[in-house]
Amino acid sequence: MTDRNGVVRIEIASNEEDYRNAVRLIESVIRRWYGCLPPEPPKTIVVAKHGSEVIGTSALEFSNGEEPLSIESIYEFDRARTPWPFDRPRIVQFGRWAATMKDISGVLIYASTVFALNHGKIWGVSEVKDRIAERFSELGVELRFITPAKLLLERISEDRRAYYVTPPRSRPCMVHLRQMERALKPDALRLVSEGRVDLRIE
Repeated sequence: MTDRNGVVRIEIASNEEDYRNAVRLIESVIRRWYGCLPPEPPKTIVVAKHGSEVIGTSALEFSNGEEPLSIESIYEFDRARTPWPFDRPRIVQFGRWAATMKDISGVLIYASTVFALNHGKIWGVSEVKDRIAERFSELGVELRFITPAKLLLERISEDRRAYYVTPPRSRPCMVHLRQMERALKPDALRLVSEGRVDLRIE
């Protein structure tokens, strides 16, 4: 987990090259696992960098309150019955997690959580398959699934559907960002204190 200075940098993809490399990594992971394209990436992607190489990603999608989040376009659910309030201006949508190096997924998610909290968000929403849900549980993050929720497969382009039809099916869920921050903080700060990670998130 080291670059030329012995540190993996965690930061927002703030230039075109880093953003493009992040999208390529996400696409390569989804193609390898599911043989399809991932959903269109949002504007904000947190990246882990090893030198100039992007080795991990965690994408964040925000709404001004008027625009629906992308998860709303492909799942039908009752916004009045979600585990936490579905208040768009206070929600961040997480996704496009990818990593090619061991032990960086938790700190990537922590960095994304801190960034969202610093931008006034309270809750997170995502869609996860069982493997990712199990990983969140291992990290101490409480996921609450949105039920009932119906996948609107016809709204997903054919070149992106394999992810959604390959078992186990993904399920929409919510998290409380403060709980997630508390769960992930000890390991993230340990990596920082050990000089393995340089966390550049505001």
